[in-house]
Amino acid sequence: MWSSILYVSLPDLPDGLYLVRLKSGEKTVSTKMIVE
Repeated sequence: MWSSILYVSLPDLPDGLYLVRLKSGEKTVSTKMIVE
């Protein structure tokens, strides 16, 4: 589980694709999420 959310970037994309970056310790993961 992620210890914290570093920041959430929600660009205005027509396909509803959002970029979520999660930070856990030294790891930073960028996850692409489709908002239905």
